[in-house]
Amino acid sequence: MARKIILHIGRHKCGTTSIQRTLFWNREALCRLGFFYPQPPDSDFAHHRIGVTLSDKRFGLPSSSLTRQNLSYILRGIDGTNPLKIAPEILVRVLRLVRSGRLFGIVPATPEVDSGAAPTGLAHKQRKLADKAELGAFRQTLLDAGEEWAVVSSEALQNCSPGKVRRFFRGFEVHPICYIREQGAYLRSSYAQRVQASYYRGSVQAYYRTTFHADYQKFLGKWSRVFGRRLVLRRFERGKLHEGDVVHDFLSQVLGLAAQDYQTFRLPEQENPSLSATMLAFKLRLNREGYRLAPKIYQLLVSLDSPGARPYRLPENLLSRVRDTYRHSNEAVARKFFPGEELFDIPGPTQATPGLNMDLDLDEGEFQSLLLAFEQAAPGCITRGA
Repeated sequence: MARKIILHIGRHKCGTTSIQRTLFWNREALCRLGFFYPQPPDSDFAHHRIGVTLSDKRFGLPSSSLTRQNLSYILRGIDGTNPLKIAPEILVRVLRLVRSGRLFGIVPATPEVDSGAAPTGLAHKQRKLADKAELGAFRQTLLDAGEEWAVVSSEALQNCSPGKVRRFFRGFEVHPICYIREQGAYLRSSYAQRVQASYYRGSVQAYYRTTFHADYQKFLGKWSRVFGRRLVLRRFERGKLHEGDVVHDFLSQVLGLAAQDYQTFRLPEQENPSLSATMLAFKLRLNREGYRLAPKIYQLLVSLDSPGARPYRLPENLLSRVRDTYRHSNEAVARKFFPGEELFDIPGPTQATPGLNMDLDLDEGEFQSLLLAFEQAAPGCITRGA
């Protein structure tokens, strides 16, 4: 039985995918070092299904209204800031699972759901029974493990009630671990990812007003009240990460491994590469003008981007507003977890640009030139919507 659990709860845009892939790829080696990383359901790299089930966050969408074009936008990140990492080429398969009621976390099409009523009846009961069975099986896997430590990882866990998490892991000594990121950088990254990976067409200002939430004092307070000093907080900043890398930081500072322990590990390359300001502006215009995008587009956005091109930056006035909004919260977190230190190293002026949204302006010539480049690389990958 694994008696202690390292519970990696995120947060989003803090290298979670890189950490999860590393843990998954090196499961056997970790077992030899005394750490058990349970096989995630459905051959995933992380335990998202467990996190979503514990959070009981259901979309409640009538699946008959879903389309291939809008699915990646509807299936938003688990905290509403990051699209779920669904490869575009499997969207058709996902739709079939949705409509058959076999996709976890989506309410299947039934008369009561399609009418907008709360999910009840047989489908709802079946879903609840399936959830209970899955949680029970996962817990049994932990009980059967021979290693002293188990590692469970999903950013979906950040949306769970800490009390509910503690009840589920009763009998285990749970150590939550959370990485946090300076809110300006977090907003810039999550907005860019939303535009890049979905059909989102709103401005960064609208995204900030309606979607973005990063009050770390409030968030960490809930977990601290339940888990006390066992909650471990790390900062997702190059200067504060071991060897400037989140994977090395997790392996050495969280798991306590020496460099020689993981020198033969398979490690990931850069995950979710960021688009340049020009390419992000191109994708935003495609979203806004209703272009139909083939699955290949998401790989081409990266491969056709210019190396070393200017990165997207937040508007200067918005960046100042974000920092002002969270200043007192960050100061409180720093006093509690890092006495005598600033919580973050505030980036310099290169992280912002004057004006409302200058970095996402794209003239007609640039737009047409990029359309031609994509057509030459993959004919038919971008077409006008109906």
